[in-house]
Amino acid sequence: KLILLDSLLQEMQTVMWRRRMLLGIVAIIFTMQVYNSSKKNWLKFNTKTVNIVSDGFAETKEPFCKLLPERIYGISFHLCTTDVWIEYLIKNEAPLDEHSVKLMQSSLGNYPRSVFLDIGSNMGIFSLAAAKRGHHVVAVDLVPQSIAVLHKNAVLNNIEDRITLINNAISDDHEIYHPALDWPGNDMATRAVAEKDRDTGKWQSFPERKQYSKRLAVDERTSVNSVTLMDVLSTIQESTVIIKIDIEGFECKALHEYLLLPNKPKYIPYIHVEFEWIQKAHTRNTDCPQYRTFLQGFFDSGYEAYAPNRTSYEDLTKYVYQNVFWKHKTAKDVPYLEKLQLSSEIPF
Repeated sequence: KLILLDSLLQEMQTVMWRRRMLLGIVAIIFTMQVYNSSKKNWLKFNTKTVNIVSDGFAETKEPFCKLLPERIYGISFHLCTTDVWIEYLIKNEAPLDEHSVKLMQSSLGNYPRSVFLDIGSNMGIFSLAAAKRGHHVVAVDLVPQSIAVLHKNAVLNNIEDRITLINNAISDDHEIYHPALDWPGNDMATRAVAEKDRDTGKWQSFPERKQYSKRLAVDERTSVNSVTLMDVLSTIQESTVIIKIDIEGFECKALHEYLLLPNKPKYIPYIHVEFEWIQKAHTRNTDCPQYRTFLQGFFDSGYEAYAPNRTSYEDLTKYVYQNVFWKHKTAKDVPYLEKLQLSSEIPF
């Protein structure tokens, strides 16, 4: 009986030891998961990580969708939007950025194997048109909901395998940014404000938009880390990239570093830039204080300015242009640009 009791006690001690070991292992795994989770969050907002999104898209309200006919952009595709202003235009088949989209397509036609980099992609009109032509597209946007709508558009058009989605702000630094809007209902007017500028007085509406809203609505619940153009270009394998950039005055911050490089990592034959917000006095003072150096960077890098006619450095310091198309001196001529130049009735 004593032998049997001793054996039973040993067996109970073994079970208790195994249970402690199991609990210890579980505790270690849990601790590692918590650490990795916090580490990922730290990485997201404290390094120059390019945030490529392939799942876990942000929730959006139900978008309005319509098949756009070929006569608008020269190519037919489905377009969905949650923007009430864009919805109105789509319903009435009123072209949005018609000539800029056609100019982009004409540019891509000169370089069939080029990648289209759409900075400030929003719901993706430019990206969709480029991908439908067979080009690989890298679409970058600050707003997670815009990325989600663009993904829906890509799936609806069966071109999701051609579009890489990146949810970052593009700037000249690596900081935390929030989406901000001073034109309610027009999500395409969303711009970035830096968390570090919270108490500097820079969180203000553009003077030209105070007719729409006296207050800049900052989405502080959404925090996105910024990366540079060089960070994004490093994710692209192809050597030729065509860029369209529309980021509400941040174009200067995004492009300046690249333009000053003596040896460019990619061949960029064309850069289509929304220019008016760079040229506004208040934007120059805050987001583009070295405007003349920024301009000179284009010319020193071998680019010619068109709006749509050839435009000089002096003109760009005197007059405000909505868009400027920068063509490298070694790039092929763009047929649609020539068409724009011949027509005095076509706005650019």
